[in-house]
Amino acid sequence: MQQISGTIMKKDYLFRTWILTVIVLVLLCLAYFITPLYMGDFVLKKVDILSDLRNNNQVTGKPVKPSSTVLPPEEIRPDSCHIFYNCIEDFTSDNSTMKHFYRILDSIPVLNRPVRIGFFGDSFIEADIITADIREQLQEFFGGQGVGYMPITSPVSGYRRSIIHKFQHFTTSSLIHTGNKLGISGYNFMANQGATVYYEGTTYKKRLNSFSTVTLLYEGNESVFASYSINQGKVLPLAPDPSPGIHISRIKAKEIQSIAFTFSPGMLLYGIFLDGEKGIAVDNFSVRGHSGMNLLNIPDENLQQTNTLVPYDLIVLQYGLNVAGTNTSNYETYKKSMLENIAHIQEAFPQASILLMSIGDRNTMQSGQPITMQGVHQLLPVQQEIAAESGIAFWNTFEAMGGEASMASYVKARPPLAAKDYTHLTHEGGKIIATKFVEALLYGKRIYDQHHKHIKPDKN
Repeated sequence: MQQISGTIMKKDYLFRTWILTVIVLVLLCLAYFITPLYMGDFVLKKVDILSDLRNNNQVTGKPVKPSSTVLPPEEIRPDSCHIFYNCIEDFTSDNSTMKHFYRILDSIPVLNRPVRIGFFGDSFIEADIITADIREQLQEFFGGQGVGYMPITSPVSGYRRSIIHKFQHFTTSSLIHTGNKLGISGYNFMANQGATVYYEGTTYKKRLNSFSTVTLLYEGNESVFASYSINQGKVLPLAPDPSPGIHISRIKAKEIQSIAFTFSPGMLLYGIFLDGEKGIAVDNFSVRGHSGMNLLNIPDENLQQTNTLVPYDLIVLQYGLNVAGTNTSNYETYKKSMLENIAHIQEAFPQASILLMSIGDRNTMQSGQPITMQGVHQLLPVQQEIAAESGIAFWNTFEAMGGEASMASYVKARPPLAAKDYTHLTHEGGKIIATKFVEALLYGKRIYDQHHKHIKPDKN
């Protein structure tokens, strides 16, 4: 009797187990329809027990090459590209867009100045992210030293690792905060009473701890004056040129580890270059919140005068973060404006090679999962068309990052390669993109050299 009763109890427990299993499955299925909960930086993701059965490749644990759907029509694509590199796309048959830059690299031993690269961009390269590593790697190949262009004031001076930068008592105008007489960086800086600025090299990257040439870019008048001291030594006078227009004052010494300036009220400054005498110089002209569409607000004569005083060999335009949106599908106005702005740059820097660096990956949340913002897919081919129609080179940052939802893997990496806004890279993430960009430059030069061995190096 006890045995029969025990058997019945076992069957009863088995039945209850099946009932509990069914209830749990039903609840899990219903949980799929619950909206994800957000708690600060953390997301309680949607439950999806069938996720492994779904055809969903929006998020990958590792960056992968994107499909060719983000590329423009076949007829404007370059004819070949090395499989191991994210190549620079030059839409001319003879790579003439990058010709000047590739040729002048061979002239470094005989030039009496550095080969200079200027990056015009937004917060994606702010604080010298990407550009610091591009500078280091190119200087390791071709020589050079110093951080290149520095603004007089900066909203990210405490975050930038490539220079120690202190300042006080200036009024700053920019492309975002409207001002006139803007300089090449999209800024100008008016000295007030007690205006001082200080720069000191660092060991964050190679060749940054010292520099040998300091070039001050300014407009002077009869009533202004300045002074400076090298390595916290003797204070020396600096007499600005009072004539109209933009001028430079150049200071040279063997081992400049730090330099401090004092300016009288009313002196208009455009920035300072901290360089070596030869090799490579890489200048960062980032403006937070800038779309690239109002470079026309920098006067022609200011750009042209600066190019005469400090010649440029490669101009890189890095934009897109402040253009791509979740609800924007028509970029015709943007395209028209960028064509005009690029023409403005081409006119000011007629000798320079010009390259458009596309938007990188940017993620938004969908069903609790980070996916590439739709605006990125829509903007990329437009940027490529802009480059083709302008006759400039193009580099696909989105592809270099890894393509679809690659930003998510950057955020998840340890140490993080991107911020939790799924938009901006960290310094470590910037190094990855910089390495791929330099690889593309060097590969492009090798290919150009193979086809133009008979051309002598530039000597100007």
